[in-house]
Amino acid sequence: MKEGLTGYLELGMQSKKGSYSAKTLLQKGASRISPAMYLDTSDIPCYFMLSLGGGFVAGDVYENKFTLEKDAKVILTTQSPNKIFKSPNQIPAIQKTFIHLEEGSQLEYISDSLIAYEDAYYVQDTRIDMTENASLVYIDGITSGWAPTGEKLKYEEVKLKTHIYMDGQPVVLDYLKLTPKSSTMQALGMLEEYTQFGTMMVIDSRITDSMIKEMRMYIEQLGKPVRYGLSTPQCNGFVLRVLGNLTQDIEKVIERCHDYIREQLYDIEPLRLRKY
Repeated sequence: MKEGLTGYLELGMQSKKGSYSAKTLLQKGASRISPAMYLDTSDIPCYFMLSLGGGFVAGDVYENKFTLEKDAKVILTTQSPNKIFKSPNQIPAIQKTFIHLEEGSQLEYISDSLIAYEDAYYVQDTRIDMTENASLVYIDGITSGWAPTGEKLKYEEVKLKTHIYMDGQPVVLDYLKLTPKSSTMQALGMLEEYTQFGTMMVIDSRITDSMIKEMRMYIEQLGKPVRYGLSTPQCNGFVLRVLGNLTQDIEKVIERCHDYIREQLYDIEPLRLRKY
């Protein structure tokens, strides 16, 4: 583990004779990973990422490194939402994640929404390098945590950077900076009348315009009190952003699109993690 890290997690996946297994696994400090679990009939292992500290505090630095070799498949998810606590003197908690996807590999990365409490300061930096025929589903989001006054959006600052490169070329450069203490977060062009959001990014050469059109139809049919945008990057895929006031509403929209991707691209049943 690099000096100064609170926790370090490294997982390398391989494919051998149609089965998928860990080739390398390293866990140090406050980071742990569960044994492989099989949650559907696809034989794709699911690993739960664990943090022993109960939440992130000022000065924490976590680093994750995930590598999928040729044709490897895996599901990675958090055990529960990561909690970001008060950060005195604007010293952030930092989470860095590096993902490498080789030819024919498939990653479903499902992170529960962060819960940012009053005066929290957090930086998340994710870099994903993939080949053109690898497949990626990436899900995360932010929920406003409890404050003594009962108000929402009391955290200091949250920065989320997600950079995706395909064969060395940038295809998604997503940077969100939320500063409720110094900005009117519920103004037009920000979170508007909402307090939290979720993001789903899918990069896969098989995504078509007709599939995106169908997903828009399914979202509308759900009838949830959310606002969403579904756009396409400079490659086959899409970025879905959902604004809402209830995490459950946002999760339902993303879950419906995830179900569709699993059915259309992976030919496997919906994934139900059952964390609640």
